[in-house]
Parts: sequence; C-alpha cells; structure tokens
Amino acid sequence: MKPEKLKELVLSALTEELGDKDRNVIVKEVLPDYNFSPDFRTVLMSRISKAGKSLIAGREFIRTFDFIFTRIAISGIAAILILAISLLLNEGSLSYDTLLGIDSQVDDSLISLLVE
Repeated sequence: MKPEKLKELVLSALTEELGDKDRNVIVKEVLPDYNFSPDFRTVLMSRISKAGKSLIAGREFIRTFDFIFTRIAISGIAAILILAISLLLNEGSLSYDTLLGIDSQVDDSLISLLVE
C-alpha cells in the first residue's frame, strides 16, 4: 500500500470507526510483527548465563575502585578549597560563624522577630 494512502487510513482510524478490512490493512502494514525462532529462548538464556559467570576479579575491582576514589577525592578537595577561598574573600575571615553562614546581623534580626 502506498504510504500516503496508509497515512490517510491511520488518521481516519483516529476519528471514525473502521471496518474489518481497513483494520486488517492497518494491522498488517503498520503494526510490527515479532516472530522469533523456536530456539530463541535457549540461545538467550545461554548467553545470559555466560555473561553472569564473568565476575570482576578482586585485584581489578580494587584497582578500579582506587582509581575512581582518587579522582572523586581530588575533585572534592578542590571544591572545598574553592569554597574556603570564596568565603575568605567575601567575609574576610574563616571563623566558625562564617563557615556555618551565621552573621551577626542575622542574629539581631532573629532575636527581634522572636521578641515580637
């Protein structure tokens, strides 16, 4: 069937009821047909079971974990240093209040809110 005619048939199926002949044409032309070979299941299960047997060796896992941990740790240290430098430049000191984001003006405004 020509693509233009098939498109018109599918669009008309959205707005009106189709007859059996048109419905069969749509099912035949548009909907996919999944046919597997009879031994598909056994082949698939054998491949899955083969893949499950290949586990990561202990040394390889530790080496990979060590490499990933090192990369994450270095990135984390760099982020902490950048944060500390930005706090030092903005606030002028690295006190506990600065690290926690507490400012003396914030304390005064909170106290005034609590008193009212």
